[in-house]
Amino acid sequence: MATKTATIKLYVSELVYAIESTTHLVAEQKAGLGASPESVALIKAGSGGIVMDKILRSIGSATSMLKSKLSEYINKQDLKCSNRQLDETEAVVTIELNALPSNFNEAGTDAIGELCHQFIVNTALVDWFLATDTADAQHYKALSLENINEIRQVINKRKRPERKPIPKPEEDTEGQKPITTESNEMPTV
Repeated sequence: MATKTATIKLYVSELVYAIESTTHLVAEQKAGLGASPESVALIKAGSGGIVMDKILRSIGSATSMLKSKLSEYINKQDLKCSNRQLDETEAVVTIELNALPSNFNEAGTDAIGELCHQFIVNTALVDWFLATDTADAQHYKALSLENINEIRQVINKRKRPERKPIPKPEEDTEGQKPITTESNEMPTV
């Protein structure tokens, strides 16, 4: 069966920014609701040291989880893996969906990329909020499950079949002469 490939490239800097900005907004909301300054400070993901290590580890873990959940669309030949953590110099996380059906609708490729971004961010936020604010962790877990379902819906969209043109008699591919008829005569071959 013929297959298509969609290569999803997600920039680590964009994933980190989305995580940091979301934790900042959640912390500001909690501060507005009267949370203690200490708890607000814990919720905010900063960009240095051990906090960045946690974010990068969560991004790597979420990427692996995403690849596992989409494994039916990934035809990976090598069996190599490691527990090496992403570092800040790695600019791109690549997910290659190389076993998509031949009638996959390419119009959904951008949506898949955005949904993969959201899944990784939401899954990393689950890790972060499990350590800082357990109530919010459940919310982001539900969002990540919704992202996977949406990815599967987009992947399962198909192109409408197209009618292939019928060759004209003079374009007969088998080298046969076309059947012709004249007014009151039987067809001649």
